[in-house]
Amino acid sequence: MRHIVSRCLVGLGLGIGTTLVASPALADALTPTGRWTANIDGSATLPPMGWNSWNAFGTDVSEEKVIASAKIIADSGLKAKGYRYIDVDDGWWL
Repeated sequence: MRHIVSRCLVGLGLGIGTTLVASPALADALTPTGRWTANIDGSATLPPMGWNSWNAFGTDVSEEKVIASAKIIADSGLKAKGYRYIDVDDGWWL
């Protein structure tokens, strides 16, 4: 009986997956969404700007180093110039 239930569940799952793939709403993944905007005076908006622990410390990252780096970004005026992100990259789990 357990095998029959398992086969039914697998069959049900495969049917749902097939339905999703074949769905007309998902048929053309390259259909544009959104729209382009441009500044006609030639100026550019700021890209996402921030700091990444990998560039400074590699895998030798610690809470103290990240907090000190964030403080430097704020105190040096970079925050006021658009730096908004502190990214803790590889090595945080070591």
